[in-house]
Amino acid sequence: MSKVFKFSDSASLAVHAMLLLGENKEQIFSNKQIAEAIGASNNHLAKVLLNLSKRGLVRAIRGPAGGFTINTNPDELSVYDVYTCVEPDFSNIKCFFNISKCDGRFCALGPFSRNIVKKVIEKMKNTKLSDLNVSPKFRPDGG
Repeated sequence: MSKVFKFSDSASLAVHAMLLLGENKEQIFSNKQIAEAIGASNNHLAKVLLNLSKRGLVRAIRGPAGGFTINTNPDELSVYDVYTCVEPDFSNIKCFFNISKCDGRFCALGPFSRNIVKKVIEKMKNTKLSDLNVSPKFRPDGG
């Protein structure tokens, strides 16, 4: 049986990177600094940050002192906004139980699964980045 809901690695990296940048709005972070702070692969994170930059959520700054900074207000940006930058089709979850013959249309649990997806989306839309607490050890300076 699969988990009820799972963020992809890319979506998790996007949300965590945006939390870090949102908590440190005035700072510029290199890809390496962000990767170390959130425990991510430099290469995978670089792809995610490029995607967030193309969508306007982060600003990429070139040059030796360059890096990334948040380009949006964390008070106005929802977790759903960030999530859908890297996983645009959230609603394709049909069945949480990963049964190969089930596409969710005739499943006894189909309405249950769809209701959970709807509630998760609603919660993500109503949760701003600034609503989430960032632990001190998550911050690059440790506090």
